[in-house]
Amino acid sequence: TSAFFFFFKEEWIKGIQYLNKVILAEPKNHRAYYLRAQCRLSLEDLPNAIKDISQAISLAPSQKSYYLKRAEILTHFGITSQAVPDYQTYIRLAPEDPLPHVYLAQIYVKHKRYLKALLELKKALAKKGSSPLLYQVFCQINLKLKNYSKALNMALKGLQKYPKNLDLLMAKCQALFGLQRYEESLSGFQKIYQKSKWVGALFWIAKNLSKMGRFQESMDTLRKIPSSFETNPLFLYEKGRLLLVLKKPKMALKTVQKFFKTLHYHPSRFYELRGDIFFQLEEFAKASEDYRTALQMDTGNLSLFYKTLYTTIAGFMWQELLTVVKGGKEWITSPVRSQWALNISLFTPEEEELLDRFDLSYKLTWENQKTESRKKAIQQGILSLKSGIQELQEIGRSYLLNMGRKALPYLKESLLETTIPEQRSLLKEIINNLEKSQKKQVLFRIMKLLARIYIQKDLVAKKQLIQMGEKRFALLKKIFLNPQNPLMIRFYAIKDFLDMESSSRMSFISERLNLLDTTSFLSALALTDSHMLNSRVKKILEKGLSHSSLLIRLLCLDRLKISAVNQSLFEKLIHLDWKKVDYRIPLIASSKLLLYNLSSSALNFLRKAGQWEDPKIRIYVCKILSKTGSKKVLPEITRFLQDPSPKVRAAAVMGLRLFPEKDTLPLLQKALNDPDPIVKMHSLVILDRQGNIEKVMDRVYKILENKKESFYLKILAFYSFKRVHD
Repeated sequence: TSAFFFFFKEEWIKGIQYLNKVILAEPKNHRAYYLRAQCRLSLEDLPNAIKDISQAISLAPSQKSYYLKRAEILTHFGITSQAVPDYQTYIRLAPEDPLPHVYLAQIYVKHKRYLKALLELKKALAKKGSSPLLYQVFCQINLKLKNYSKALNMALKGLQKYPKNLDLLMAKCQALFGLQRYEESLSGFQKIYQKSKWVGALFWIAKNLSKMGRFQESMDTLRKIPSSFETNPLFLYEKGRLLLVLKKPKMALKTVQKFFKTLHYHPSRFYELRGDIFFQLEEFAKASEDYRTALQMDTGNLSLFYKTLYTTIAGFMWQELLTVVKGGKEWITSPVRSQWALNISLFTPEEEELLDRFDLSYKLTWENQKTESRKKAIQQGILSLKSGIQELQEIGRSYLLNMGRKALPYLKESLLETTIPEQRSLLKEIINNLEKSQKKQVLFRIMKLLARIYIQKDLVAKKQLIQMGEKRFALLKKIFLNPQNPLMIRFYAIKDFLDMESSSRMSFISERLNLLDTTSFLSALALTDSHMLNSRVKKILEKGLSHSSLLIRLLCLDRLKISAVNQSLFEKLIHLDWKKVDYRIPLIASSKLLLYNLSSSALNFLRKAGQWEDPKIRIYVCKILSKTGSKKVLPEITRFLQDPSPKVRAAAVMGLRLFPEKDTLPLLQKALNDPDPIVKMHSLVILDRQGNIEKVMDRVYKILENKKESFYLKILAFYSFKRVHD
């Protein structure tokens, strides 16, 4: 009772003090563990909160609310892959409840698993589930997939039932923005701000005003956003971009530099924006450097290639120009052709979870980073040290050490204010312990760098890792061997460990292969990626197909080469029901089987997958079908040329280069009329390389005469004249 009293008073450390007494007297009291988990969650003590809720579950496995709470805790802290089984257990225990399906759908949306999300929402609907959140998640999926009309319809349906729901109103306004109905979107966000004073609404108001060409009003709106949000990367980007449009490049530079100084990860578009600012300031060398950095991070970005080229010419930087054009006589078309070889990653769910875990995802969130709740929690820990009660002091000490370096500023501030020797001694001890925990911080930093290198293709992060010298290999080994680390990070660690070949490192890998545990499979995968595939590694990959971890099964399947010996393995996998297993298993198996022997069952599966909602999967299917070069799949490629997504249409055009010219010429000619400039660029380059440019000269003239066409597309059109004999 006392614990409940302090929990509701938000004095969580005192609540823990009483719950410790209950647990000491009644070690099997699951309710005490459950309440202590909630106290620890309020204190942001995640490891101990999960430990307590797990203990409550082991003592009372039929208590369905405990699974729901653990899933909520894990989701809140970005450990969503572990939350999924808890939601699924809750669904088994409470089959009539539709909401957990919606929570699962939210996780799948976060990790870009839109097909899974839609399946869960359909299950919720089948249980007669209706809630604002259900409509909201439907809207989120369609907004992510850029199906703005569908998102708008779903938001309007939801608003008919829940007219006062601000989240649905926001989804409606975002859909209107996507449909370029800026006046209506602006009006909606203005209403949201009037009702809620939500800071994010100001950002959307500014974006709408900017799209309408009302740049000064847009800037005035951004200035209303409180200074506590000034490190939000999206805010800084929009403000910097607007200042540049308003011809205030020095102020724009000052704004964008804040981002580079305060945040550890810099996406390519920030380098591009800073390059634009330097260009306006006529600092061409700096602009060129930023453009080239952005281009390295975003290979095949045609806009960046053009800016890099233009800057080197504008700045008379002939040496840099030679670097840009080093591809020889075909250098003008090289950025277009570089896109032809780009692969589609099917591991986005795992990658997105890692980015969340390491705080590398920049989202449109307007929560203050230094939350009042965290400050209040840490101050409670400090007050418990000053209480003079040994029991409370021990709880507070343990809690502050668990909080790590984020507690340091508050501890140091308290040390300056404290005069009592005993209290000062306790504070100094904790501060010293936290400052000594530098080794753990180094490991965490390396894991963050690995996520940036392998997921975000961040070459700056690669340089930072290399600068750590030889000592990094021992640390990479530690990360790899620790089973507590995420599997994907352990895989990246062993890949980087192999980056510099040495006999001692190869000896270590060889030892791991003999163990046939998780490290053996990760080692075999790393060797495959380093082109060191042999029969021993191949056998380990085949065994990996039955591993308990879905990720290892998928990675092994993705790397395994199909042959007459293992063909039957792949044939079994394509017949699995993708709604019940991870859809990537039959998708990868079908792709490999189709490329191996043009299997009709594999083709049938890929035809169905080519109609799924997620454009990324449609692009993947399109690329696989194209690789066959078979007339058998041309009808599918033709359908992809009509796809609503310009990226899918571009993939279809790229694929046409792999088919006989006589079958693709009419399709490539038609693609030159596509509204998307990227689609036209690919079509033009392929026609040029085929020597068919004279057959489409009327369209080439139209491109050159159209003032609204992309400048780079016009360069490609001029370049194609080299093959014209008239």
